[in-house]
Amino acid sequence: MSGSGSNKIGKAIKAQRTTLGLSQKNLAVQAETTESAVSHIERGIRKPSAEMLARLAGALGCSVDHLLAGVVPTSKQSLYMQRVLHAMESMPPRMQEQVADFCDFLRQKKQSKRS
Repeated sequence: MSGSGSNKIGKAIKAQRTTLGLSQKNLAVQAETTESAVSHIERGIRKPSAEMLARLAGALGCSVDHLLAGVVPTSKQSLYMQRVLHAMESMPPRMQEQVADFCDFLRQKKQSKRS
């Protein structure tokens, strides 16, 4: 059954997917579902279960909250930031520190190239 909430979620899923350059088939494989299921969810024909939303969010590198709120990134850059933050949420503090250190290293490397 189609509803405005599931259509909003479907649009958010499609926006995330296309921003990442994924096909419905690629997303389906990563989320352990079928291409048909992804298509139906994106078009609002099928309402995803909580488990399906979690798998789709994981495959898209965003939070379930983002999909439920219909929040879509405005650029690839913000999508990459969401993916990094989402990944870091499940990391232990030491690993989060290492990721931050690596980001600092990359930023310094970029600045030294400009000089």
